[in-house]
Parts: sequence; C-alpha cells; structure tokens
Amino acid sequence: MNKNILIITPFFPPQTHAAVFRAFKLVKYLKRTGWNPIVLTVNRNYLYLEDPDLLDEVQDVPIYQANYIEPTLRGLRMLLGGEDTSLKAITAKAKTIGAQSKSTDTVTSNKQSLFGKFYKYILDRWIQVPDRFRFWERSAVRMGRKIIKEHDISIIYTTCLPFTSNRIGMRLKHLTGVKWVADFRDPTTYAKRMYSDYFPVFAKQKKIEQDTFKYADAITGLSGAYLNIFNDLYEGRYSNKSYFIPTGVDDDYLPSFQNREKENYIIFVGEYLHEYKDNFLKIFAEAVNSKELKGKGCTLKIVGNKNINQKQTEEFVNDLGICNNVEYINHVPQRKLYELIVNAKAAVLIPGHTALWWTNFAKMVDYIALQVPVLAMVPMTSEARTELIKAGIGVFIDTPQQGVTVIKQVFSEKFPMTANKEYCRRYLASQQTKSFIDIFQKIQ
Repeated sequence: MNKNILIITPFFPPQTHAAVFRAFKLVKYLKRTGWNPIVLTVNRNYLYLEDPDLLDEVQDVPIYQANYIEPTLRGLRMLLGGEDTSLKAITAKAKTIGAQSKSTDTVTSNKQSLFGKFYKYILDRWIQVPDRFRFWERSAVRMGRKIIKEHDISIIYTTCLPFTSNRIGMRLKHLTGVKWVADFRDPTTYAKRMYSDYFPVFAKQKKIEQDTFKYADAITGLSGAYLNIFNDLYEGRYSNKSYFIPTGVDDDYLPSFQNREKENYIIFVGEYLHEYKDNFLKIFAEAVNSKELKGKGCTLKIVGNKNINQKQTEEFVNDLGICNNVEYINHVPQRKLYELIVNAKAAVLIPGHTALWWTNFAKMVDYIALQVPVLAMVPMTSEARTELIKAGIGVFIDTPQQGVTVIKQVFSEKFPMTANKEYCRRYLASQQTKSFIDIFQKIQ
C-alpha cells in the first residue's frame, strides 16, 4: 500500500492558532504510524503569531511552502520591500520598544473610516474571491503537481476553510488522478459568518462546496452535526462517503491522572465573548454566596487573553460582588493549560441555549479528552450536548436554579460522575489519526 500523502493547508506551524492543530497533529501522528506525510503550506504568514518550537515535533516531515501574497495593500507593500506589518512583526516590535501612543490612531480614525469602508468593500467584493488565499492557488497547484510526481503521492488531504484549499485539491485531483480527502473544520455555506455577504462571491463559494462533494473521494468533518447539515443540503447524495472525525488532543501533552487532588476552582478556557453577558456569572455568584459555599474560597479561573476577558467581565464581576472569586490567567502553554484543566473540579462551557448548536467546540475537545466534568449551558439539541452525554461528563445548566444547585454540588464534591473513558479516548490525536488512516486505506 502506498503510504505517501500530501497534506495541503495554509495553517501550519510555526503559526500557532486554533486552525493549525487539526492538520498538525494528523501529520505528527501519521509519521509515527509509518505513513509518509508531506506538507504543502504558505510561505508568508500575515495574521498569526508563531511558535517555532512546534516545528521540532515534525522535524522529519518535508514541508514545502508555495508562494502566497495577501491580496491587500499590506501584502503589496511587503512584496515591494516595505515594512513588515504582519502581526508577528508588530508584536515583536511592540515587545522591543514598548506600547506606543494611541493618539495618532484616535486623530486619524474618523478620516480613514470612509476609505476603510470602501477599501473593505473592494477587497470583499472583488479582490478576495473566493477568499484571501486566492493568490496562493496557482503556486500551490504548480508545486503540488511537482510534489505528487516526485514523491509518488497517492492521496491528498485538504482542510477547509478557506475555500481556496478545496479548489487546490480539486485541481490536483483532476490533473493527477490522486485520491482526495476533503476535511471540513466548519459547515462552510451553512453558518452566515463562514461565507461572503455579497451574493456573487457567495455563489462562487457555494459552487466550490458543491464541486467538493461531487469530486472528493471522502468528506470528513470535525463535528457529527456537519454530517446532518450536509445530508440536508445535498439530499443524502454523499452520505456514503462522509465521516465524523473529532479533532484530538495531543497524547504527548496529557498530564497524569493518577492520585490527583482536585483544587477548589472551576475553569473557563478561551475568550469570554460579549454574547455571554452575565448569564453564567450571575448563577456562579448566587452559588458561591450561598450558605453552603460562602467563605470557602470557591473560584472561577478564566484562562485566555487576559485583557479581553477582563474587559468583557469586570463590570459584571464587580456588580455581582465576586471579585475575590474570579481569577484571570493569561495565555499559558498547552501542557500548563491541561494541568489547570485536570486539577479543576469542573470546566465551563457557556455559549448559551440557542447559539452554535452544530459546533464541536475546541475547548470541549480538551475537556472530553481530559475527562473533566463540564458545566454546560448549551442548546437542548446540539452537538455539544450529544458528545458530552456520550463522554459521560456533561453537567447541564438548563435553568438558573439548576445551575446554582449543580455548582454547589460540584464544589461540595457531591456530584458523582464517571467518564466514559473509552469514548473520551476518541478525542485523542492518536485516535483521530487512526480514523483518518481507516479512510485513506478504504479509498485506495
């Protein structure tokens, strides 16, 4: 069997953000299982921070970088030798010279607003079509054909979004005859925030999605709900080649579960969104101020971008009188984060009872793999509720009073819960890779 596979993604280390890790862990564990992954990615990173140490984990994997120019004024300036204004460069500069005065931005923001709106319209309607990676396609296809020939590639894997990844996969399949696995991290044309506001652009994006389902040899999605969505959109025509494979937590990063004492806190991981308001915080405040918990040091740790999370929650926290019960922690390395999660009495998942029913939240993936009880405010019919029930770790808050009760029980350790360890292992990177290998073998 040919085990040479080309992984095509614009998101790969040293970039470090949520969209990186699904393909990254797949590459890492494919190599360990005797496959030969080869990566095709971009040669420029404009929008994301970087962690070069991540590359040490895949140092024996060939990584090719096809030319990518961002279709913006920034991309053009940098191409012509202008100042590097990528996020990583700006961040590095800020660390070196310190924060600069905001006065210039304040003075000029009104003058730029009309131009900014026009500029955004030009980009979104005419330039970044189907997305901002459009100018990566030609060089990626050219380099991809060369890689396929030189390395005797039998399968290509693409990850979407962006739509351009699927265009690249489609063209390489037509040009070379390789088998193609199209992986969806999002339900592309289902959720409004995933596609263009402009109908002509949306029509092109929709055509890419339709052709992907028509020509790909296998369709995979990181949420089981995607299969339901795609089944409805395409009347079940492609159900026989569609698969649910959750993203997996890196096995190497798992902390020991042996003889671990739970500490007196629950944990929220990520960005506390404006939409969350104070719904959970009010429930938490009532619980920790109850006679059962008051004065016992029960804490909510909020881990993520400290500036954003404090800005979104401090007013609520002050008004509710729980300043001593809330602790903010800035971004920490993954291994440290997993230690914090495992030591918590429970984790918190609070998108609300009406939003994002189809999402397999990245933070929930961590919670399931780490087998931690989850205090969840999620829709009654949702991917999150389904998976938390299967994992045996869901503690659902469907009413405020129910929330107060379960928080008291969690802190009092009167809420016995046994995780379905076998199902939780499905959320490990090694299992994610095994599921993909099963598909790779099936389509060859």
